[in-house]
Amino acid sequence: MEMVPEKIFLENYLEESIKDKHRKNEDFLKLAITNVKLARKLNFKEGLTYDCTDNTFFYVTLPSGENVFRGYKKYSFPEVRFVITSHYVLLKNKWFEPANIDDFVFEVDEAYKPFTNSFSRRFIRTAIYRGYSDKIFEVNEISNRIKPKYLPVDIKL
Repeated sequence: MEMVPEKIFLENYLEESIKDKHRKNEDFLKLAITNVKLARKLNFKEGLTYDCTDNTFFYVTLPSGENVFRGYKKYSFPEVRFVITSHYVLLKNKWFEPANIDDFVFEVDEAYKPFTNSFSRRFIRTAIYRGYSDKIFEVNEISNRIKPKYLPVDIKL
């Protein structure tokens, strides 16, 4: 399983003031930056923006400017960890066309243990059908398929 590069990412990407601000969210920020870099490498032009300007709350913005989450979501919230890990799985596996939901659930569960160690596969499967997920995923229950509507292309630090 491919893992996110360690501290090199933050060292190359961030100024000292940003690193200081995000010390407690460092793992999260590494994965967010990885997702954006993977999407850019794959030449995605339009998509989601991760807003990491606040060191407490994390926002995901649609191309229309709408926030994916209702209300404020902290970096540690399961919804936030699910979304960021899901994007990582989709980008890493290049699943831009409909993928099998069972494979997706398994991959999210195993993808990045610092974020998914408290997840159950039942939680992941349930999260696919939440309101915030409807904004970023297309799910076809009949054919047991999932595909992204949007992937991250920008990050605000």
